[in-house]
Amino acid sequence: MSTDSDVVQRFEARIMQLEDELRAQPSKQSVSENQERYEALEAQVSKRLEGVKKGMEGLNGRLQAIEIGMAKLPEHFNSFKAQNKEVGREQLEHTEQIEAIQKAMQDLLVT
Repeated sequence: MSTDSDVVQRFEARIMQLEDELRAQPSKQSVSENQERYEALEAQVSKRLEGVKKGMEGLNGRLQAIEIGMAKLPEHFNSFKAQNKEVGREQLEHTEQIEAIQKAMQDLLVT
């Protein structure tokens, strides 16, 4: 009888082990619930990622516009330099003309 009792004890131990393993495994319901949560989270992340992509595309467009503008700066500065030189030349010419007029007026007054 001791052998029968050993067999029964081993059998009961094995049944308890299998029950514990079965309890540790996720149930179909929990797997289904987790799958639904995962899908909802995945949809939310996908939606946010799409928004981020659109935002990044907008930022990329703005950055390209800034880069194009910066590339044109040397050309604009050269244009400003040329304009300033022209204005300076015209001012010098006007100053010389004013001095000539003033001298001519003094000469007229003296004579």
